[in-house]
Amino acid sequence: MPRPGNTYDSSSRANLQRARMKGPAASRAILPSMPSLASRLIAYGLIGIFCIPGPLGLLFALNLILHRAAFIHSALRADGTVTWMEPVRTTRTGAGTCIPVFRFTANDGRLRIINSDVSVPFSTFKRGDQVRVLYLQSNPEIARIDAFSTLWQESLIVGIWGAVWSSIPVLILVIRIRRRASSEFTLPPEP
Repeated sequence: MPRPGNTYDSSSRANLQRARMKGPAASRAILPSMPSLASRLIAYGLIGIFCIPGPLGLLFALNLILHRAAFIHSALRADGTVTWMEPVRTTRTGAGTCIPVFRFTANDGRLRIINSDVSVPFSTFKRGDQVRVLYLQSNPEIARIDAFSTLWQESLIVGIWGAVWSSIPVLILVIRIRRRASSEFTLPPEP
């Protein structure tokens, strides 16, 4: 017969007795059960899906940055003019993106007309704008408008994309380390 004020039932007493025991039996009683192999494989597979594109995106962004920096370093400069803005995408409000078409005279004296390799917002350039052009002396057909948006937009977008995808597995790892650290503090000391 239980004493007044004592609300333990028989299963609670058994758990209390196991917690007082010393050795591996006490640890097994307190630790949660391990998830099945299939659920762990699915979890690690999903983490792996996030682990691959993030660092690859960061490496690709670094590659774009290095190539663009090498291009800027070795390129010749010339004055050019925006001749046309080729619409790529337009919204109902009239905003959207376009590809600037520009012309410049290379150091060989020939006039070149180039389509930019990057689309920009309509408001970035207007027809007739004077722009600084960077081009390779060995191949003047490889030319870019000397502006932040046309030079660094690709690497910036890919870098942000890679950073976001890389942060997901890092956050998962940090949460896992914190859970492991907090569970070590709640376990009773081993004899």
